[in-house]
Amino acid sequence: MTAYLSVNSKAAGFVAMLLVMYLGLPELSEIWAPALWVIAALSMTLGNLSALRQTNIVRLLAYSSIAQAGFMLVPFAAAAVAGSNLEQGFSATVIYLVIFSVMNLGAFAVVIAVGNKLGSGEISAWSGLGKIDARLGIMVAIFFFSLAGIPPLAGWFAKFEMFRSVIIAGGAATIVLAVIAAINAVVAFYYYARVVKSVWLDDPDVERVPVEEKASSGALRLALVLTAGLTIAIGIYPSIATFVGEASRVLATGG
Repeated sequence: MTAYLSVNSKAAGFVAMLLVMYLGLPELSEIWAPALWVIAALSMTLGNLSALRQTNIVRLLAYSSIAQAGFMLVPFAAAAVAGSNLEQGFSATVIYLVIFSVMNLGAFAVVIAVGNKLGSGEISAWSGLGKIDARLGIMVAIFFFSLAGIPPLAGWFAKFEMFRSVIIAGGAATIVLAVIAAINAVVAFYYYARVVKSVWLDDPDVERVPVEEKASSGALRLALVLTAGLTIAIGIYPSIATFVGEASRVLATGG
């Protein structure tokens, strides 16, 4: 529950910040746009470098969330720095935020479920999980590959919208930001894939001390099913996410 509240509160704060810049301070974009560019670049890079070093899955997701926040900022920062269409950047950022919220909630839900089963949040303890509980192993693959941006899961469309918005914005500064984002996307793929590798390709630890498995609540199982379903559905039908992004733009601008 704490993870869900954390994601929701961060998402609300993120949107509030964008609305202040988008609606309240557009004429001052020459001041805040470069700062937003730097924040996006640093968030992606420092978040990913920190996530690379983690052996605990919760800490990995925490640092990767910082990196994902940087990815989210890229469309809006690129549009602002280039003096391009802020509406396009705002819509692409909201689309990314919506998709990230769904798959990140699912990732935390599966971490809780695996913790109940294995009694550990260490990545090494997850080795061979797919052979122990294939359903949980599949859930791990869905959410972590989606966070990495692998088609046909929802994360691919978030990355696609991010890079498309940078191309539309144009300009040298946006190209540099796109290169930084591309490098960081590769780094993120490495540590997300490392978790899936441990789950499916590594052998279970035969010396692992059995723990008393905690029963997953109905709410947790429902969260896993809903978020996994949405992660797959948005990946196949991206119009679900684009509708939300367009609706947010219309609501923000009043038309």
